[in-house]
Amino acid sequence: MKKQRITKRQHYVQRAYLSEWTNNCTDSGLLWAYRKPENKTFQSGLMGVGQENYFYEMKRLSDVELMHCVLCARSSIDVVNNNKPYFYLERNQEIWKLEDKIKNKTNKKVIDELNQEISDFKKTDR
Repeated sequence: MKKQRITKRQHYVQRAYLSEWTNNCTDSGLLWAYRKPENKTFQSGLMGVGQENYFYEMKRLSDVELMHCVLCARSSIDVVNNNKPYFYLERNQEIWKLEDKIKNKTNKKVIDELNQEISDFKKTDR
């Protein structure tokens, strides 16, 4: 069985498109490029621009990205279904922070106040 080779340099701008911008309109020509973070212009071959290492590779989702997917897939809340899932995440993060405060408290009065705050927060339509 042949081992599959993974391409490291993966273009997000096709080389065929970039070649029209080179000095001789071929794959072997040079083109001018601009690197924004360094505010620098330079000449480069096609393999040096419009590409990133492992650009199309699948990566493991972070917890926030995974939660975002689950919320979008399962939610019946209008704000999530209207493509504003981060609103819901931010709102729930506030609730979770309050719930974490309760875990560390032993004073019944403080716990009741925090529970009331959570209840009020859930009622608001931020």
